Amino acid sequence: MGDTAHQKAGRSATGLSLYGPDLAHIQAAAYGATYRAGYAWLCQQVAPGPLFDIGCGDGTWAAHAAQSGITVQACEPSPSLASTARKKGVNVEIATAIQATIPPLTRSYTAMGEVLCYCTPDRPAQLSAMVQRIAEQASPALLIADLTGPDTPERVSETEGQDWWMRSSVTHDGKLLRRVIETRVAGQSGREVHYQRLYSPSEALHLAQEAGLDAHIREDYGPDCPLLPGRILLIARS
Repeated sequence: MGDTAHQKAGRSATGLSLYGPDLAHIQAAAYGATYRAGYAWLCQQVAPGPLFDIGCGDGTWAAHAAQSGITVQACEPSPSLASTARKKGVNVEIATAIQATIPPLTRSYTAMGEVLCYCTPDRPAQLSAMVQRIAEQASPALLIADLTGPDTPERVSETEGQDWWMRSSVTHDGKLLRRVIETRVAGQSGREVHYQRLYSPSEALHLAQEAGLDAHIREDYGPDCPLLPGRILLIARS
């Protein structure tokens, strides 16, 4: 299937073509606040700022943090999602984690929604490079990142809203996850294929500790907000 005009519009100088206008619309409508129940816990971890939110999506968490008095900047490779985040007042650069210009004296980093696991079959995920980037900072820093684990269930699911429909098919081989997403928004059909690197708890810990970070694994964003099935939460400090 060839790219639709909307899918092509989702491409940017980041080199990625994820979350074009249609899927970004669905993401914001249905999933932007997936971890809202953990925001109070997150604010306790990152305060006092400044905070850099990696792959901020539609900006729900970054806007909440800013409204809670935390100085926030963000990056997001999808122009469509970045546009939605900006409407919420988020200061966001269209860039991947590695391309982003991170402000001096940044103290905390959040990466929600497995954003550091995204990759292509021939392009590595950005978790390793981001961990190294944080480890090389002159000042202490904190990284909180949820990751796709090898226990993530393979499944097919469908969901719909007032003007949209989505079907997601997830398969993996224990190392690389493939998610085929079919969408229909306002009568227009689209399709995106996403790949994610899978990290076991031991792999994630080894990666962080090898970079010289103190790290541990959790299974929730605080007591009121468990992760999605199969995910893990890495917390690493320099």
